[in-house]
Amino acid sequence: MIRLGQDGLPTEILFEFGESRTYTLVYTYDLAAREVRWMPGTGKLDAVAGFARFEAVEGEPATSLTYGLEHHGGGGGTDAAEAQALVAAFGRWMASARH
Repeated sequence: MIRLGQDGLPTEILFEFGESRTYTLVYTYDLAAREVRWMPGTGKLDAVAGFARFEAVEGEPATSLTYGLEHHGGGGGTDAAEAQALVAAFGRWMASARH
């Protein structure tokens, strides 16, 4: 399930990991700051809050990603390897979504 706002950006996304972890994240955007934030929706025990901020790298055709997580609940935290895998998956998704 993906709910979209009037601007076409996702406002809520359902995540399912195996049979035991199901939750939604609710997204807000600050386009001027190039930042997206998310908070747990349903299934809060397995969800995380966080943000991603994108900044141009001066003098280079590159973008810097600042990514932060805050775990909510008792489902186990996100470790560094999981966070790196998530950022890599997000990068692949962004690359495939280019217009």
